[in-house]
Amino acid sequence: MELSPNRYSLSADVDNELYGPFSARKQAFEEAQEFCRGKGQALSVGAIDLHSRGPHTTAAIVFHRVEPQLPGPAGHACDFCGIGLTSETVPRPQRTRRSSCHRARCRVAWAAPPQGPQALSPSRRRMKKTLFLLLALLLLLLPGCKHRQPAPTDIQVLRQGSLAPADDDTTPVVYVSVRDQSRHVFGLRAEVERLLRAEKYDITDNPSQAGFIIQASVLEAGITDAASAHRMVEGGYGAPSELSGKGATLVLSDILLVQRRVPSDKRPKRFMLQNVGSRNARGSSQMRTGLLAHREFSVDSGVPALFVTLLAREITSPFSTAPQEQAPAQPQDERRP
Repeated sequence: MELSPNRYSLSADVDNELYGPFSARKQAFEEAQEFCRGKGQALSVGAIDLHSRGPHTTAAIVFHRVEPQLPGPAGHACDFCGIGLTSETVPRPQRTRRSSCHRARCRVAWAAPPQGPQALSPSRRRMKKTLFLLLALLLLLLPGCKHRQPAPTDIQVLRQGSLAPADDDTTPVVYVSVRDQSRHVFGLRAEVERLLRAEKYDITDNPSQAGFIIQASVLEAGITDAASAHRMVEGGYGAPSELSGKGATLVLSDILLVQRRVPSDKRPKRFMLQNVGSRNARGSSQMRTGLLAHREFSVDSGVPALFVTLLAREITSPFSTAPQEQAPAQPQDERRP
């Protein structure tokens, strides 16, 4: 029924028991759609009313015939008003996937540039998310550059004083004492003992039975500047130390080596060595050493392992049969005990 120019009304009556009360709306829409197709035009729904009378339900639809220009699959409700049904054409590519009916305000909203998450296609949203994750990963890695492990060529060995070579006539038993005042050097004693065992020396926990006593104190481990590092090393064994500045990483240590005569096991215990100052000491030597890297490395979770390895080699240098690497030229101060 034509109510006015290009305005029509159509009714569909269905049996509730056979088809259900909600099938009336669908049947009315399909009949109106078929009518518009016959005219070569698309359907624009104005309103659909449902009326139930006993076992039957009647759906009355008011619609217009329009040119098929707007997107949206047929039969879908309008995403803007939720009432009108959209035309049969597919959604416009590279734009919002929402569909609009032929109401004036809905068409205006549909034609406006999309906002929010709908402004980007799914592929572009995935690309944006990937870029965001890469940026976050980059920000996490930048501070972690300090955690990069140094190369052997990155570390310069500074020495003041020297340790006397191990005497072959001394009992090949070593007592090792390591104190880490910086609390950033881990596993140093274990590495020192490993190197000593590799040189066929025995390790003891009793200094009275040792022919050699090693006392190593890690004074500083952290960020400083190269000039301060050189000054602290040149101060020699026992001199005060304090990290200052930035731009470099330093591990500063004092090393004392005592060689002594081991009393016979048959002598009373009171004659056995109780400290390194005993008359059984044959000689001692001391050295201050600094491992300097001209880059900053984080020491919060411990200095890099290469620092520990090089420091252990410096401590065990008197016992090593392998040739030692020479440190760069620098002032030397040989101190006698």
